Amino acid sequence: MTQFVHVSMSNHMSTELAIKNLEIQVGQLAKQIAENSSGSFGANNEKNPKEECKAVVTRSQRRVFVGDESQSNEGVLGAEKEKEEEQTREKEISENEEAENEKKNKKRESEGAERKKRVKI
Repeated sequence: MTQFVHVSMSNHMSTELAIKNLEIQVGQLAKQIAENSSGSFGANNEKNPKEECKAVVTRSQRRVFVGDESQSNEGVLGAEKEKEEEQTREKEISENEEAENEKKNKKRESEGAERKKRVKI
């Protein structure tokens, strides 16, 4: 029994030491991160030397304009209009595909009817 208590105490002490070491390492990392970051965006960003960029297009194709507020609304409206146009094109394409599939089905049905007639003759 005393041997078990001794082994348990030894394991407990080694676990405590490991936790203390981890706490020290996490503290050092936190200090290092705080020193390296200046509180701004962490990437290497540089000002555009030509300063011609007035808009940013996001992944959702939304345009965000830099500068004039009146342009900002135009960009959003333009993006919305483009999205509506794209949806209209997709709808037309799907309608055309449905019409083609319907024609193919009718053709198959008529061919099937002709085969049945040939079999009866």
